[in-house]
Amino acid sequence: MLGYRIISYLIPLISSLLISLLFFKEDLVFLLYILLFIFVFLGTMFFIMDKVKDKKKTFYFSLFSLLISYSVLTLFLFLENFYFKLGLVLTNLVLLFIFFNELFIIYFKNIIKESERLWLYIKQAKLFLIFFVTSIFFGFRDFFNLSPYLTLVIFFIMMFILSWYHNWQSWSLKISAFNYRLIMSLVMAQVFWGLTILPQVYFFKGIIFTIFYFIFDELIIWHFSKRYQVKYIKNIIAISLFILLLLFITAQWF
Repeated sequence: MLGYRIISYLIPLISSLLISLLFFKEDLVFLLYILLFIFVFLGTMFFIMDKVKDKKKTFYFSLFSLLISYSVLTLFLFLENFYFKLGLVLTNLVLLFIFFNELFIIYFKNIIKESERLWLYIKQAKLFLIFFVTSIFFGFRDFFNLSPYLTLVIFFIMMFILSWYHNWQSWSLKISAFNYRLIMSLVMAQVFWGLTILPQVYFFKGIIFTIFYFIFDELIIWHFSKRYQVKYIKNIIAISLFILLLLFITAQWF
């Protein structure tokens, strides 16, 4: 067990150290993608493959950790401010550390059924991941003038993948996983398309998108499971709309 505990510390640390190499030499980026795949994706798979019976779930957990590292690495390339870059690397370290700690507690320490806490963390960490991914797509769209249709198709696929990460059994949603993922992907692809016309910087549009994603996700969970009280949903919508209003008021439009 000690060996697996060490691995749960090493993978987040190695991932963050590899990304930090971009501070010194940015032309290592393609090599870093390969190394992150080896240490993060394959490392996660090795870490849990003997404990998680569902091999599909093993793949998705491994992919989740890899997507965090890949999105941080890619977004790092768009940033110019040293402290923003440092904060991004530290965010990668914290997100992966908590993720692996939760996996270790469930599959190695207590060996219990997947707890609500693990999925609650994944749900929260996914918001960071959504922000990273959408900011990257907006950045590529703004800086490289990519085909809007190709960008939209790739973005739809990414949203479909990210929408898998829900606690389907515990939440008992009265909608199939496929239909939920399809609805979320279609709606959020339209939101993404609409936000591309805004003149703001890519990470501003990433924040706006993440707020819309959060609202719509909570509404679907509430509608198909009645998991939340109406008052909670009203508060979530009110607070989110207030934040959106502040963002649009304080944003530079020209």
